Amino acid sequence: MEAGRNILKVIENKDFEVRQKPFRHIVVDNFFRKDFYEALCKEFEKSRRAGLSETQQMGLFSRFAGYDAYNFVIPPKSGHPLNLFYSREWKNYISGVFGTETSDEVTVNFHHHKIGSKTGFVHDDFNVVSFVEDRLENGINPWYNQCVYTDDTWHKQPHTLKRMRAIVLLYYLFNKPWSEGDGGETGIYSKRSLDWLAAKVPPVNNRLFAFEINPQSFHGFLQNVK
Repeated sequence: MEAGRNILKVIENKDFEVRQKPFRHIVVDNFFRKDFYEALCKEFEKSRRAGLSETQQMGLFSRFAGYDAYNFVIPPKSGHPLNLFYSREWKNYISGVFGTETSDEVTVNFHHHKIGSKTGFVHDDFNVVSFVEDRLENGINPWYNQCVYTDDTWHKQPHTLKRMRAIVLLYYLFNKPWSEGDGGETGIYSKRSLDWLAAKVPPVNNRLFAFEINPQSFHGFLQNVK
């Protein structure tokens, strides 16, 4: 049975609403059931223990170009619990939250910021990205280093699918208990400037922050000090 068929059984908190300003988003605490959250933490810890790489390395947390962070692309056939995020039911659930029609192309990653990571630049994620046709049995088409994801040019990658990003999800896990002043929040902005900070979303464990991408979905990482 595909993991996503009983998706509502692993979601603890279904009571939330879509906030409209400064762009459409949700912030949901205690999102997954405790056992599912703990299973995700174990997967993160296992991947993190393999070490960090300053260059791009498959299967390792690697320096994320343009960010003071490390990125680990989760293999599409990882099994429980990570296969939930490559399920059609998960995609449909999140699309339904925002009432947005989405394609079957998805990316799933772990991110890691060392203590003292610098504040990132303000950006909107409103851009075209590239995939190849490499679908799972359920029809989901995951990106797993088959092409340059951020290269939207036709002449460099003529046989790739071009997709406009639609929804971003940030799910916080395996962090120390957060207190005001620790930093590490995701800042959301009303304009493309650090001076126009509208709100901060602290990295509280088991919190989901998701938003609909548009030309004004400005956001960025805020420096962490603890």
